[in-house]
Amino acid sequence: MVIVNISGVHELPIAFCTCHPHRREDPQLLEMSLYPATRTRLQTMFPRRLLDDFLLANKEMHTSPRNYFNKLRRMTNTAFPHMSPVKLLRVSRQWRNLKARKWNSYGYHDEEPGPGDLAVLCPACLQPGLNLPDNWQEDPQKFKYTQSVVLDGNFSAQHRQMKNPEDDVALADGHSYMVTEASYKAHLKSAMPAANVYAVQNGLYSAEVRENGCGLDEVGYRSADPGAPKLRSEADRAMERARITC
Repeated sequence: MVIVNISGVHELPIAFCTCHPHRREDPQLLEMSLYPATRTRLQTMFPRRLLDDFLLANKEMHTSPRNYFNKLRRMTNTAFPHMSPVKLLRVSRQWRNLKARKWNSYGYHDEEPGPGDLAVLCPACLQPGLNLPDNWQEDPQKFKYTQSVVLDGNFSAQHRQMKNPEDDVALADGHSYMVTEASYKAHLKSAMPAANVYAVQNGLYSAEVRENGCGLDEVGYRSADPGAPKLRSEADRAMERARITC
């Protein structure tokens, strides 16, 4: 079997316990801290040490699964790194979801997490009964307990439609900080469209985007009104400014 470790990709023989009664093969691997890539065809395993190391590298150094595994390929075969065709992306997503469930006490019973159950409680936010005095409502200085919400829009990223959206399986739909897909789409249907007249007058909208949206999905710039104009990306606006300057 193929074992992907922090030292590279290795092929090692593995003998499972066949004593009667014996457990399935995948629980035996998990007891040895080996996470199988699949439950049905056990051919590739990832040690827990490797998966934890990748999550830390991804968090602190923003290392992508592809770059991390390319490093392992180079360590395994410097001359022909492409001879190691194993992928890491799907397993790393499963491992991250399992770690989040474990940290929030899910996995020890049959209860499934709901909206926001896997999110980390903000210690700086005002929480009655946690970090506020019992008589905080009687305090004359009310400004100390004022909460403000800041909305930030990332207008430099365009979310494109997927080729096969049916293959996109959500492991934690709304379990952390994002809303569920069904709730968000229901909000889009009931939201009122708001056209930016200033942007239209100053040419900040592209005619191509205004006609067909350029394949933007529901989490991009598309409003509830199909005929409403869509914002162009930062790159398009930069190119337009460069042409005007020239």
